[in-house]
Amino acid sequence: MILCFVLGILSFVFAGGFLLNNDPCSKCGEPIDVTLEAINEFRDPHFTISVKLEATYQRELILLLQEAAENDGHFNFTVSYHKSLGFMVQAINNTKTNFAEDGAFWQIFEYNPSVSVGSRHICYGVSTHRPNNGDIITFLFSNTTVSLAHCPDVVPTQ
Repeated sequence: MILCFVLGILSFVFAGGFLLNNDPCSKCGEPIDVTLEAINEFRDPHFTISVKLEATYQRELILLLQEAAENDGHFNFTVSYHKSLGFMVQAINNTKTNFAEDGAFWQIFEYNPSVSVGSRHICYGVSTHRPNNGDIITFLFSNTTVSLAHCPDVVPTQ
Protein backbone atom coordinates (compact mmCIF):
# COMPACT_ATOMS: atom_id res chain seq x y z
CA MET A 1 0.00 0.00 0.00
CA ILE A 2 2.84 2.38 0.79
CA LEU A 3 4.44 1.52 -2.56
CA CYS A 4 1.14 2.33 -4.31
CA PHE A 5 0.94 5.64 -2.49
CA VAL A 6 4.54 6.53 -3.42
CA LEU A 7 3.93 5.52 -7.05
CA GLY A 8 0.73 7.55 -7.03
CA ILE A 9 2.56 10.63 -5.74
CA LEU A 10 5.20 10.23 -8.45
CA SER A 11 2.60 9.72 -11.18
CA PHE A 12 0.54 12.90 -10.70
CA VAL A 13 -0.04 14.46 -14.09
CA PHE A 14 -1.17 18.04 -14.68
CA ALA A 15 -2.70 19.34 -17.94
CA GLY A 16 -3.98 22.85 -18.24
CA GLY A 17 -4.10 23.18 -14.46
CA PHE A 18 -6.26 20.07 -13.94
CA LEU A 19 -5.10 17.07 -12.02
CA LEU A 20 -5.38 14.10 -14.35
CA ASN A 21 -4.49 11.46 -11.84
CA ASN A 22 -6.02 11.54 -8.39
CA ASP A 23 -5.88 7.78 -7.90
CA PRO A 24 -2.89 6.99 -5.69
CA CYS A 25 -2.62 3.48 -7.16
CA SER A 26 -2.95 4.32 -10.85
CA LYS A 27 0.27 2.45 -11.58
CA CYS A 28 -0.69 -0.52 -9.43
CA GLY A 29 -3.12 -2.04 -11.93
CA GLU A 30 -2.50 -5.32 -13.68
CA PRO A 31 0.14 -5.31 -16.44
CA ILE A 32 -1.54 -5.18 -19.85
CA ASP A 33 -0.65 -4.84 -23.51
CA VAL A 34 -2.83 -2.30 -25.30
CA THR A 35 -2.70 -0.63 -28.72
CA LEU A 36 -3.88 2.94 -29.25
CA GLU A 37 -4.58 4.00 -32.81
CA ALA A 38 -5.91 7.17 -34.37
CA ILE A 39 -7.54 7.25 -37.79
CA ASN A 40 -8.46 10.39 -39.68
CA GLU A 41 -9.93 9.78 -43.12
CA PHE A 42 -12.52 12.54 -42.71
CA ARG A 43 -10.54 15.76 -43.12
CA ASP A 44 -7.12 16.61 -44.59
CA PRO A 45 -4.46 15.73 -43.69
CA HIS A 46 -5.55 12.10 -43.52
CA PHE A 47 -3.49 9.79 -41.30
CA THR A 48 -3.38 6.57 -39.33
CA ILE A 49 -1.05 6.17 -36.38
CA SER A 50 -0.69 3.28 -33.96
CA VAL A 51 1.20 3.02 -30.69
CA LYS A 52 1.52 -0.29 -28.85
CA LEU A 53 2.02 -0.10 -25.09
CA GLU A 54 3.48 -3.33 -23.75
CA ALA A 55 3.45 -4.38 -20.10
CA THR A 56 1.90 -1.09 -19.06
CA TYR A 57 -0.39 -0.79 -16.06
CA GLN A 58 -4.14 -1.00 -16.47
CA ARG A 59 -5.49 2.46 -15.74
CA GLU A 60 -7.65 5.21 -17.21
CA LEU A 61 -7.36 5.82 -20.93
CA ILE A 62 -6.21 9.44 -20.45
CA LEU A 63 -3.07 8.14 -18.72
CA LEU A 64 -2.45 5.63 -21.50
CA LEU A 65 -2.78 8.43 -24.07
CA GLN A 66 -0.13 10.34 -22.17
CA GLU A 67 2.14 7.30 -22.11
CA ALA A 68 1.67 6.81 -25.86
CA ALA A 69 2.62 10.45 -26.51
CA GLU A 70 5.71 10.09 -24.33
CA ASN A 71 6.75 6.88 -26.11
CA ASP A 72 6.13 8.03 -29.69
CA GLY A 73 7.00 11.57 -30.73
CA HIS A 74 4.70 11.25 -33.76
CA PHE A 75 1.63 10.89 -31.54
CA ASN A 76 0.19 13.92 -29.75
CA PHE A 77 -3.17 14.94 -28.38
CA THR A 78 -5.02 17.69 -26.56
CA VAL A 79 -7.97 17.43 -24.22
CA SER A 80 -10.43 19.77 -22.59
CA TYR A 81 -12.10 19.25 -19.24
CA HIS A 82 -15.87 19.29 -18.81
CA LYS A 83 -17.23 19.01 -15.29
CA SER A 84 -20.03 16.59 -16.17
CA LEU A 85 -18.10 14.47 -18.71
CA GLY A 86 -14.46 14.64 -17.65
CA PHE A 87 -11.69 14.97 -20.21
CA MET A 88 -12.68 14.99 -23.86
CA VAL A 89 -10.21 14.54 -26.72
CA GLN A 90 -10.14 17.78 -28.72
CA ALA A 91 -7.30 16.98 -31.14
CA ILE A 92 -4.97 14.19 -32.17
CA ASN A 93 -1.95 15.11 -34.24
CA ASN A 94 -3.36 18.63 -34.62
CA THR A 95 -6.63 17.44 -36.17
CA LYS A 96 -9.14 19.35 -34.07
CA THR A 97 -12.76 18.71 -33.27
CA ASN A 98 -15.05 21.29 -34.82
CA PHE A 99 -18.47 19.89 -34.15
CA ALA A 100 -20.29 23.12 -35.05
CA GLU A 101 -18.65 23.30 -38.49
CA ASP A 102 -18.78 19.75 -39.82
CA GLY A 103 -20.06 17.52 -37.00
CA ALA A 104 -16.66 15.85 -36.64
CA PHE A 105 -15.15 14.71 -33.36
CA TRP A 106 -12.89 11.98 -32.03
CA GLN A 107 -15.01 8.89 -31.36
CA ILE A 108 -13.55 6.01 -29.36
CA PHE A 109 -13.91 2.33 -30.17
CA GLU A 110 -12.60 -0.75 -28.39
CA TYR A 111 -11.80 -4.11 -29.91
CA ASN A 112 -10.17 -7.17 -28.40
CA PRO A 113 -9.44 -9.88 -30.96
CA SER A 114 -9.36 -12.60 -28.30
CA VAL A 115 -12.85 -11.91 -26.92
CA SER A 116 -14.83 -9.86 -29.46
CA VAL A 117 -16.31 -10.32 -32.87
CA GLY A 118 -16.53 -6.59 -33.61
CA SER A 119 -15.61 -3.27 -32.10
CA ARG A 120 -17.59 -1.59 -29.36
CA HIS A 121 -18.22 2.15 -29.19
CA ILE A 122 -16.98 3.63 -25.93
CA CYS A 123 -19.69 6.05 -24.89
CA TYR A 124 -17.85 7.57 -21.95
CA GLY A 125 -14.42 8.86 -22.57
CA VAL A 126 -10.85 8.92 -21.60
CA SER A 127 -11.31 9.94 -17.95
CA THR A 128 -13.04 6.77 -16.82
CA HIS A 129 -12.51 3.99 -19.38
CA ARG A 130 -9.89 1.39 -18.43
CA PRO A 131 -8.79 -0.84 -21.32
CA ASN A 132 -8.17 -4.54 -20.75
CA ASN A 133 -5.25 -6.70 -21.79
CA GLY A 134 -5.12 -7.11 -25.57
CA ASP A 135 -7.50 -4.23 -26.32
CA ILE A 136 -7.10 -2.11 -29.42
CA ILE A 137 -8.47 1.37 -28.74
CA THR A 138 -9.28 3.28 -31.92
CA PHE A 139 -9.84 7.03 -32.00
CA LEU A 140 -11.81 7.64 -35.19
CA PHE A 141 -12.22 11.18 -36.45
CA SER A 142 -15.64 11.29 -38.02
CA ASN A 143 -19.00 13.02 -37.97
CA THR A 144 -21.88 12.04 -35.71
CA THR A 145 -23.69 9.94 -38.32
CA VAL A 146 -21.23 7.10 -37.69
CA SER A 147 -22.24 6.01 -34.22
CA LEU A 148 -23.81 8.54 -31.85
CA ALA A 149 -27.01 6.47 -31.95
CA HIS A 150 -25.24 3.93 -29.71
CA CYS A 151 -24.85 6.59 -27.01
CA PRO A 152 -28.09 8.59 -26.95
CA ASP A 153 -27.27 10.27 -23.64
CA VAL A 154 -23.86 11.53 -24.81
CA VAL A 155 -23.70 14.74 -26.83
CA PRO A 156 -20.29 15.97 -27.97
CA THR A 157 -19.36 19.42 -26.72
CA GLN A 158 -18.59 22.19 -29.15
